[in-house]
Amino acid sequence: FDEHTGEAGLVTRLEAFMDTGTGGRIIPLASTRPQDQIIPGLRSEQKLIGFPTMGYLDVALRSALRHCGVEAVKTPSPSKTTVELGRELAPEFACFPLVVTLGQMRQVLEKGANVLLMVGGKGRCRLGWYAQIQEILLKKKGYNFRMAIIDSPVPLKTQWKGFRDTIKWLTNGASWPRFIKALSFGVYKLTALDKGEMLLQKMRAIETERGEADKIFKKYLLRLESCDTFTGVKKEWKYFQQEMAAIATTSTNPLHVFIVGEIWVVLEHFVNNYLEKFLGTHPHYRVHTHRDLYTSNWFKLHVLQNRKLKKREKYIHQAAKTYLTTKVGGHGLDTVGLTVLGKEEGMDGIIHVFPFTCMPEIVAQNILVKVSKELDIPVLTQIISEQTGEAGYQTRLEAFLDVLLERREYETKQQERGKTIVFSRY
Repeated sequence: FDEHTGEAGLVTRLEAFMDTGTGGRIIPLASTRPQDQIIPGLRSEQKLIGFPTMGYLDVALRSALRHCGVEAVKTPSPSKTTVELGRELAPEFACFPLVVTLGQMRQVLEKGANVLLMVGGKGRCRLGWYAQIQEILLKKKGYNFRMAIIDSPVPLKTQWKGFRDTIKWLTNGASWPRFIKALSFGVYKLTALDKGEMLLQKMRAIETERGEADKIFKKYLLRLESCDTFTGVKKEWKYFQQEMAAIATTSTNPLHVFIVGEIWVVLEHFVNNYLEKFLGTHPHYRVHTHRDLYTSNWFKLHVLQNRKLKKREKYIHQAAKTYLTTKVGGHGLDTVGLTVLGKEEGMDGIIHVFPFTCMPEIVAQNILVKVSKELDIPVLTQIISEQTGEAGYQTRLEAFLDVLLERREYETKQQERGKTIVFSRY
């Protein structure tokens, strides 16, 4: 036991031990949730789609499907209950994203979904096999559903047919013009959500009354969820900008912190212990968080093959070349490149987050030790699992911010004296 001990992981281990001790016999155990929640929901003959979250992708995806005449279940935000539901079925050493998304799948199935939609993948990241493993585990548990897997349509020669057939089935044969319009609207709404979060990060660092920007953003998110037209989304975005502009601000010189790592952990606020909100609204620090990883950028890059984002990706990989020359899966190469660019773009420090046992980010983590030393930029690594304790996590973040402030203060004094300094240790 220490400050990192998580309740969910502890309970899971105790339950596994009890099962071993009883020779496999099922014994009644106290539960933190009603027992009927593990019973699959009633199935409807009409297609009802459910899917896990990644940032605000679920909000945009529900809107796009609705434009195609298909209904989707609203996905519950990740919680302790979600983790427990996922851990109950997941292999012991499965990475955390698989556990949480599996738990969310159980939650939407219990709400009546009869189709699960999940992204696929390729390369060295285990994400590419999540859907297949999750389908086996859920059906073994007794859930009745169909799994639909969406992957990038490129290269077109080998990927397009499967992508096209899956889309046609999911949208009940919607015409291509209708599908393209629905997709365009989903991407438009997703972009508005991500742009709103970028503005939120900026305003957190300079608002006079801490937390005011978060209240406005929460209302903006709720209003956007119900928008079903381009005009409506545009109107809400302009109104949100006006509300943010009306916030009282204070003159400050915030720390600039770049957040890098595994995309799902970076985007899911519950999973990363509300990292950006903790940094941006802390009563004793002023911090402006930055990141390249947004759901809209991910979708535009990997599905729509956006030229501007392709150019940015090439630039990131070029920046990493001194330290890593090949893709290692997931966002491992991007993590190294973005850390290098963080130094060039004036960041005070880098926070690297990823799930426990994530292979690509473990490779990047080891390389970042050298990057940090040679480029003279502090890097804090936070490894996330269901056993991550909030107190220890926040203490490390506060200590890191103290280091960044001390560096800035010392560097300012030295510059006033006309000296150039290089930190060899932090």
